[in-house]
Amino acid sequence: MLRSLLSRLRPLKRSLLVPWRARGGEAKIAVKDVLHRYQNDVEALKNVSINVHPGEFVCLLGPSGCGKSTLLYALAGHVFPSGGQISIDGKPVRGPSPERILMFQEPALFPWLTVKQNLKFALGSKLSRRDCETKATEYLRLVELDGFERALPHQLSGGMRMRASLARALAMDPAVLLMDEPFGALDAQTRGQMHRLLQQIWVNSRKTVVFVTHDVREALVLADRVVVMAGRPGRVLQDLEVRLPRPRDPDDNQLVEMSRQIREAIRSAKAATAPRPGSEAAAPLEEELHERETRVAAGNVPAGAAGPVGAGG
Repeated sequence: MLRSLLSRLRPLKRSLLVPWRARGGEAKIAVKDVLHRYQNDVEALKNVSINVHPGEFVCLLGPSGCGKSTLLYALAGHVFPSGGQISIDGKPVRGPSPERILMFQEPALFPWLTVKQNLKFALGSKLSRRDCETKATEYLRLVELDGFERALPHQLSGGMRMRASLARALAMDPAVLLMDEPFGALDAQTRGQMHRLLQQIWVNSRKTVVFVTHDVREALVLADRVVVMAGRPGRVLQDLEVRLPRPRDPDDNQLVEMSRQIREAIRSAKAATAPRPGSEAAAPLEEELHERETRVAAGNVPAGAAGPVGAGG
């Protein structure tokens, strides 16, 4: 079945979207046969294996309930899988670490600190006061927030708060940056600006990034690889390499065609394993992705659109 689904992607002109092939060398992130079952007996992950190499930008794409957020939080050390192995730089993940910074769906800034103070607070445990000042200034400039150093979070727009959160994460210089739908609550125009900014920063830094999203086009705009996940139980459906040159435009005809083909493959996979009509889980997975993509394009995505980690999202 998987071979048949992948064959749907081959006609794409110039082979811009192809099945990912394993690279040589040691992986930065190694996920092997990971499974996780919550106390309510929800099987969030089943036999998930993914290798992420240094400098890759990987998007975990799928609907609520497919386990992508559970997997991300397991990488961060906040969730302990029921089985399997997760290692980073060859070392097992046994809990949170400053080497793995997790960006949430909300900016999570201290409201009583200014933008610069938020960065300096995060840096204070590892740098001198002078170096904190220098690095905070450098990274606020990187995300185009110079001039807003003394602003409090409530004085900033949603996009500016998320830029401040991104600056804080990057300033910590983690080995891996983990991002849980950080732009999901932003309007379409601001989200597009964040996509362009993140692409520019990543091209220059080549930071290893794992990014969770529901949105097919967002994944294709940002990622080297798109790992498509299906739910109940959460599993990897496809692992695809995106060869479209950067910077990428979500309205580019080739990207739109890639998006259509991924949705078609997801719909076919869902149809092949669909429950009987009338059952609780009978709604097509592809419909949820397509509906969200339509809402994203219209700038009508509510805050906190993703489900909680405990729901297996």
